[in-house]
Amino acid sequence: MYQSKTLIRILSIPALITTIINYLLFYILKINPIIYGIYNVLDAIIIWLIFTLIFIPCLLLSLFPNKIYFWQYLAMISASILLAWLMQFFDYLGWYPYFLGFEALLVGYILNEKENVSIKYISSRPFLPFVLTLIGGIILLILPSIDLFVEHIALNFSSYLLSIELKVFFSGLSTLIVSLYMYNNDEARVKLSGVLAMLFSTLSTVNYLVGFFILPLIGGILAIVWKPTATDSLSS
Repeated sequence: MYQSKTLIRILSIPALITTIINYLLFYILKINPIIYGIYNVLDAIIIWLIFTLIFIPCLLLSLFPNKIYFWQYLAMISASILLAWLMQFFDYLGWYPYFLGFEALLVGYILNEKENVSIKYISSRPFLPFVLTLIGGIILLILPSIDLFVEHIALNFSSYLLSIELKVFFSGLSTLIVSLYMYNNDEARVKLSGVLAMLFSTLSTVNYLVGFFILPLIGGILAIVWKPTATDSLSS
């Protein structure tokens, strides 16, 4: 049985890493156009406040995954998302730290507060999580392929767009593979698949595809709360 802290860290550590990488790119490589525009002390304070509010809960979730202060962490991540939206940081730093941090917190709450979680999904096999994750993986796999084909026809290739499309493609492929691994009556395997589906589908998101990771996200959550029926549990 996979320990709950391992499942939480699968999401919290990538959230931590993407946060650090994004801020290193912003401040050291100075890839962000804001750095050359209107940039004053107040902007710097807000930028570092966004970093702190997302960094602290992700760090604590990674270090102490079994000790979660849900509402405090949720308030910090929500404030970070709000400030990032006001500063238009989603265009520059990406969605990954915020989504992954929120998902790690949600998974941690579900696994650590099982008695207080009212959502239960009991069946012989996790059919609904499998279907949602499979459909989401197929969509994330097909859309970048179509975009690449259209760009090829229009002779409008660029290395930047190609790298994004390939990232979405391989993340969608990983989500698709995970969905196949998920369709089992082994509870530990299903929970691991659910967390991996959330990770890969989130990493596949770019601004124009952000809505399509919702299906694997819901599928992942249902996989985490899934339990086999009593007869299946005894037979396994």
